[in-house]
Amino acid sequence: MLGQAMLGVANAIYGRKDNEVVIVVDGGSQPDADKPFSVHLDPDHPERSVVVFRSQRPDRPTGKSTRG
Repeated sequence: MLGQAMLGVANAIYGRKDNEVVIVVDGGSQPDADKPFSVHLDPDHPERSVVVFRSQRPDRPTGKSTRG
């Protein structure tokens, strides 16, 4: 109980320690039309990075047979 109180006092005085892990990876910038998703990373503003999921196009085969 005393230990938690001391940690609370330390957090109040010095603020919480940020333990967030950030992973940065350089990748190719060429879009791949065969993938069901695309990733757009903004290295200057990571909060603007997006992942776009594409729905399956009806003119492309899905690998499932429609014949009985």
